Amino acid sequence: MANGVTAGASLRDRPLGSLLAGLGLLLVLHAVRRLLTGGSLAVDEAEQLLWAQLSWAWGYGEQPPLYNWLQLSAFSLLGSKLVAIVALKYTAFLLFTLLYAVLALGMLGEARRAALAVLCLFLIGEVFWEFPQARTHSVLVLVLVAATLLVCVRISDRPGLGNYLLLGLLAGVGALSKYNYLLFLAALVVALGSHPRYRPVLLDRRMLLAAAVMLVVLLPHGLWLLEHPLGVLPPLAHKLQPGTEAWNPLQGLLALLTACFKLGGVLLVAVALWMPSVFHRGGHSTGSHAALAERLIVAALLVAVTLVIASGATRLEGRWILPLVLSTPVFLAARVPPVVLTKRYRGMLATVVALNLAAFFVLALAPRLARYYHDEDRHNAPFAELAAAIRVQGEPTLILAQERQLAGNLLAQFPNAGVRIPSMPPLAERPVGSLLLAWAGESRQIPPALLRVAKFVPGAEEVGTMPVGRVSHPYRHSARVYTLHTLWWPGPGIAADPG
Repeated sequence: MANGVTAGASLRDRPLGSLLAGLGLLLVLHAVRRLLTGGSLAVDEAEQLLWAQLSWAWGYGEQPPLYNWLQLSAFSLLGSKLVAIVALKYTAFLLFTLLYAVLALGMLGEARRAALAVLCLFLIGEVFWEFPQARTHSVLVLVLVAATLLVCVRISDRPGLGNYLLLGLLAGVGALSKYNYLLFLAALVVALGSHPRYRPVLLDRRMLLAAAVMLVVLLPHGLWLLEHPLGVLPPLAHKLQPGTEAWNPLQGLLALLTACFKLGGVLLVAVALWMPSVFHRGGHSTGSHAALAERLIVAALLVAVTLVIASGATRLEGRWILPLVLSTPVFLAARVPPVVLTKRYRGMLATVVALNLAAFFVLALAPRLARYYHDEDRHNAPFAELAAAIRVQGEPTLILAQERQLAGNLLAQFPNAGVRIPSMPPLAERPVGSLLLAWAGESRQIPPALLRVAKFVPGAEEVGTMPVGRVSHPYRHSARVYTLHTLWWPGPGIAADPG
C-alpha cells in the first residue's frame, strides 16, 4: 500500500474513471448553460466584479481574499466579463471533484468504492443544486478541505517533513479561502487526537512547523483584520443571529438540524433506498482510513454544536457546515458490504444521473420560468435597459448603490465609473464628475446607509437635498417591473467643480 491506496488502484480504473469523465462533462455543460443564459449577474457574480475595483488587498468585506485574488487573475486573462467569473468557478468545482475522488481512493483503497463516495457527494443538495447556480468562496474552500484531508492521509502513511510543511501551507491558504475552513480545522484536530492511529500525526514535533507555516501565511490577513474589525465581525455575527430576539439554545440546535437535513436529506434517502445495510448495527467499515472519516463526522458535530452554543447562532446555512461533514460520503461508502456494492452500484449511479440531469434542465429553464416563483432578480433584471435610460441623463463618475447585486450590475454597465456600496471603503479623493445614488424598490426615500456614505464623499455633503428620479423597465421574460430610484449630485449631466 502506498499513500493509503491499494496497489494498482487509480483514477483511470472503472468505474471511477468513467464517472469522473461524466461529471466533468456535466460541469462543462453547466458552465456553457450559464454563459448562454446571460442576463443580469447574480449576487455572488456581481460581488466579484464589485470587489475587483479594489485590486489586490488582504481582505474584501466579510470574506478573506483568496477567491478575489484568483478572480482578479482570471479578469486579467479573460477580461472583466462573465466568462472570467464562470471559468474560475467551474475550474474550482472540477478541481474539487477530482481531489475528492483522489481522497476517496486514498481513504477507501478501491476504485468502485471511491466511485460510490463521489456519487454520494453529488447527492448533497449544495453540490448538485446550489453550486451550479450560486456560490464562489464556498466552492473554493472545499478544494482546500479535500486537499488538507488528502495530505493528512499521506502523513499518516508517510510522515515526512515535506508533507507537514505542505499541511501548514494548505491550512493557511484554506483559512484565506473562507473562514469556515477554521471550523473544519478544529474538527480535524479533534478527530486526529481522538484516534490512536492518527494521534501521532497530531503530536509529532513537525506539526509545530506546520502551525508556524500556517501562521506566517495568515499574518498579513490577520493584521488587516485588526485594522478592519467592523467590516468583518458584525456582518458575520449578523449572519449567525439575524434577529434581535433573545437567544434560545433549542432554536440554534434546530437551525443546525435543519441545515444538516437540507445538506444530506437526499443523500440519506438514496442510500436507504439502494444500500440500507449501511445503517445496520454491527456493520463494519472497509477502507484503510475509514476510521478517520467516521471520527471527522463525530468531531464535526461537536464543533458545530459548540459554535451554536458559543455564538448564540439562530441561523445556519448548509454551505457553512459542508466543509465539516465532507467526509460523510466516504464514511457511507466504507460501510457498504462488498456484495451490496457490486449489486447496487448501478442503482445509485442511475439516481445521481437522473437527479443531476434534472437539476441541469431546471436551471436551464429557470430564467423563463422565474416569473412563476418570483425569482426574476437572479438573471432577468433589466440593467442594460435601465443603464440606457440613465445615460440619457448623464454619465456618472461615481455610483453609490444600495446593495451588492445592484452595484455589480451597474458596474458592468458603467465600467468607467467607480461603484461603491455602504460596506466598502469610501473614496479618499473628491470625484471629478457626477455622483449617482441608486437604489431599487418602490420607496423614493434615500436608504439611510446610502445617504450616510454619500455625505462622506468629499464635496457632496448636501446630496440629500437633490431631487429623486426614477427609471423602470420590465424584467426579462416577465411583466413585472424593476424600479430603480436615482439621485444625481450636483445634477444630471452637470460636472462637479473639482475645486
